[in-house]
Parts: sequence; structure tokens; C-alpha cells
Amino acid sequence: MNPADLHVFADEQVLDRAVSGRLETIIRDGVASGRDVNLVLSGGRTPAGVYRALAEIFRRKETGLDRVRFFFGDERCVPPDHEASNYRLAVSTLLNSVPVSMDRIHRIHGELGAVEGARDYESTLKELLRAREEPWFDIVLLGVGSDGHTASIFPVQSTRTEYLLRRVVPVTDAPPPVLERITLTPRALNSARFVFFLVKGPEKSAVLRQLVSGRDRGPHFPASLIRPTEGRLEIFADKSAASGLEF
Repeated sequence: MNPADLHVFADEQVLDRAVSGRLETIIRDGVASGRDVNLVLSGGRTPAGVYRALAEIFRRKETGLDRVRFFFGDERCVPPDHEASNYRLAVSTLLNSVPVSMDRIHRIHGELGAVEGARDYESTLKELLRAREEPWFDIVLLGVGSDGHTASIFPVQSTRTEYLLRRVVPVTDAPPPVLERITLTPRALNSARFVFFLVKGPEKSAVLRQLVSGRDRGPHFPASLIRPTEGRLEIFADKSAASGLEF
């Protein structure tokens, strides 16, 4: 990986502000070009600080928020108000804090179950994005797990043929506690102008080394499958996560 695409920050708060600033710039540039900006939100707890910092920017500045469409990279098969819901996290930290119309927020309906929810979301993407040439998305935000998973693409599933053919798939054997999920596939996630990996905490130092080195590629390390076809991959890490790297 090009060292210029790895950004290391003193702590989590500085990282959150830097990423939110980059998001604002990309959104402004997209709006200035006269088109919608498609932003894919990550799940898990890692992006919460970024969402709060971005909400603060949206409240203070006129950023063309009415031209932003919000999508989701994955979802657990729970109701939208469940504490494990990725949608609930995004609502509580970002979407409820800014003047965004509900018809610009395209959540994954996890409460439908993995199979039906995946079918429903793939239909949503096709309907909204069929007229747009790839890359479909402007920005994709992702975290990475200590096992190398990203979104809900886990090592046990990522060898399956459907991950190569489809853009949205059901996951029925995810690690506990939530066994059923719905996720965008590498095919969908790689259709982005920018992909940002957010990596925080000392417990992520080993996986960050793998992600940066690029040596451990393949389905046993799903994060390595994310390589934007026509876009740019960038990694944002705090100092504790980058403690095992050599510069």
C-alpha cells in the first residue's frame, strides 16, 4: 500500500475530526458538480465519533445536505430501534442531528430477515442507482475486525460464489451474538470513488499491519478484498492502532 494512503493520528478524537473534514470536502465537491453524493455508512461502534463530528459540521455549515444519499454497508437482522442496529447508531449520532429528509436515508431492513432483507436492499440499490454509471458510491466507510472481517463479510463466508456475483447477500452464520446479517459484497463496496477504513485502538494493531502490508490477501482476510476498481482506498488509524507499524 502507498504510505500516502495511510493516515495516523495522535488519538481517536483527532482522527474523527480529520475524517469528518475529508468527508465534508468530498461532499462539497460532489454537490458543486451538480450531482447526488452517495455515502455508505459503516456499522459497529468505531464510526460513532466520526458521525458526531460530521453532524457538527452539517449543523454549522451549508454543505448541500439535501444532495446526500445515505446508504449502509451492512446490518444485523434486528428491528431498527434495537441496540445492535447499525441504523440506530447512525440515527443517534448523525441523522437525527441534521436536517436530512427521510427519503434520502436508505436503510437495510434487517427486521425482514437475512434472505428477504438482502433481496429488498438489492432491489433498492438497483432502483436508485441503475441510471448512474459506476462508481455507484462516492464514499464508503468501513471498519475492520480483529479477524480481518469488514462490513459483515467474515472469513467463513467470503469464498462463496454469490459474493462475486451479487451486490447484497444474506449472512445466516455470522459469529454470535447476532447470527443473521445482511451485507454489501466486495463487488458493491469496490464500486466507490473513495473507501475509508477506520482503525482504532491497540487491539487492532495486528490487523492494521496486515491491512497495510497487503501480504495477507484473500478470503481468509476479507478486508483485503476491498480494493476500489476505479477509486482510492485510504486508511485512517489512531496512534495506538499503528503502534506496531514501522515508518
